[in-house]
Amino acid sequence: MKRLYFLLILIFCHHTISAQWHQTNGPGGGVISSFASVGNNLFVATSFGAIGSYGAGVFLSTNNGSTWTPKSVGLASSGIFTLLADGSNLYAGTDGDLFKTTNNGNSWSQVNNGIPTPYIISMIISGTSIFAGTADSGIYVSNNNGNSWSSVNIGIANPQVWAFA
Repeated sequence: MKRLYFLLILIFCHHTISAQWHQTNGPGGGVISSFASVGNNLFVATSFGAIGSYGAGVFLSTNNGSTWTPKSVGLASSGIFTLLADGSNLYAGTDGDLFKTTNNGNSWSQVNNGIPTPYIISMIISGTSIFAGTADSGIYVSNNNGNSWSSVNIGIANPQVWAFA
């Protein structure tokens, strides 16, 4: 009888502590490279699609991933490697530019002034400073919402910055 109780408890506990994940309906069009949220809006970026092709850009979900809407109009590249949310601003780092939207992806503006080779692969915010990591020219910082950028590479030996923590 004790074995039966133990078995029932084990089955009950396993069921209640197992992961509660479920697959959403997309988005399609490439490898998901980054997530960001602005309010209740969830954004994803796709970097690569089929072998030798780029992804399909940025997508928006307003219903926790049940449906996705493309939000890449105005982006020069559909290969998006990183997203960063800062209040109502959303930044997208691509293989050739850095972009910002203030209207949930309805339009994008180029904001890479001061970054000579803007192959942006990582971003982070600390206080009012935004940091952008590049594939080949190190780290840049903006203290004015991405309007201008300055190099902060003193002591950085490797110019490839794949991630911030």
